[in-house]
Amino acid sequence: MEIRAAHQGTRKTYGSERLKEDLAENGVNTRVHSIKRIRRKLGIRCKQNASLRQRQAMPVASSLLGQKFKATAPNQTWVTYIPTDEGWLYLAAGHKDLFTGDLVGYAMSERMTRNWVSQSLFRGMAAKRPPRGLIHHSDRGSHYYAHEYGKLLDQFGMVPSMSRRGNCYGNAPWKASGDCSK
Repeated sequence: MEIRAAHQGTRKTYGSERLKEDLAENGVNTRVHSIKRIRRKLGIRCKQNASLRQRQAMPVASSLLGQKFKATAPNQTWVTYIPTDEGWLYLAAGHKDLFTGDLVGYAMSERMTRNWVSQSLFRGMAAKRPPRGLIHHSDRGSHYYAHEYGKLLDQFGMVPSMSRRGNCYGNAPWKASGDCSK
């Protein structure tokens, strides 16, 4: 089977999406869902490499906002979740200017990946061109503290800020009703 051979050929480290790309490069076109199904059936699992373990152990940024969701000018603080009257509108990734309330960058995807948060950030940068020192406040999702994303924040001169673990009120400004599910 091509999937088993590709799995062996990639040192058993590729997940389904990367395996799909590898197979396509070798003339085998298939869907990710088919690869997942076949891998489950064959009991094939990829190894977790050291960089993934290291990324999971990376320190996160401390919260610079202290749940005080105020800004005195545009392009000082961007947050990554957006409240609505009907609950959370969660774009796959969204960046909102805390002062103006404008959605400055967004991306949509069916899954959480590091790629879509980067797309949202790039859109925000292209649209607003904020000065260095902008605070980038997010939750502690692994996509926000991935090494590559941190390098982007550093490249753009942004200061990372993250809510503390388990703090359902720390993701973005909204009227705290005492219920994290709203």
